[in-house]
Amino acid sequence: MLNDPIDLTDQLGTTSFQASGGPSVNLPDNDAVYDFVRDAFSSATPAPGSSACKSDAFHAAAASSLVRNEAIKNGSFFVITSNTGRSLLLQSNGTFNGQSGIYEYIIPINGSLFGGSPTITHQTFIPGAPISGVPNNWGGKAPTFFPPGAL
Repeated sequence: MLNDPIDLTDQLGTTSFQASGGPSVNLPDNDAVYDFVRDAFSSATPAPGSSACKSDAFHAAAASSLVRNEAIKNGSFFVITSNTGRSLLLQSNGTFNGQSGIYEYIIPINGSLFGGSPTITHQTFIPGAPISGVPNNWGGKAPTFFPPGAL
């Protein structure tokens, strides 16, 4: 799917990536596990009503197939625990509109994941954030490179 010049384009030239060293050892160091997780992020669809469906530019950039495929190829994968249960987290270095940061995706570990129909509950670009294995690293404030009211 990565060799897809029709769907995988960046017409505005706003997106670039830097390899982050591949999958994290936070997941078992096993080819089958890595393939399962990579395929889950590749095939996941946004969960209705989740933050993955927000329409601002940060979420829209992360939702593009070019960005997601590059994040899957170059990012780090983690298993995280929150008050809603365990999830898979993908973080990948990148830039958006000239600002460095990370692209971030979250898939709950539940029956949909293992049933072959995973859903993404979170996908966005977070300016100024490092790959940390900790989701939603906004630092409590919106970035400044969009005009007020753009989010």
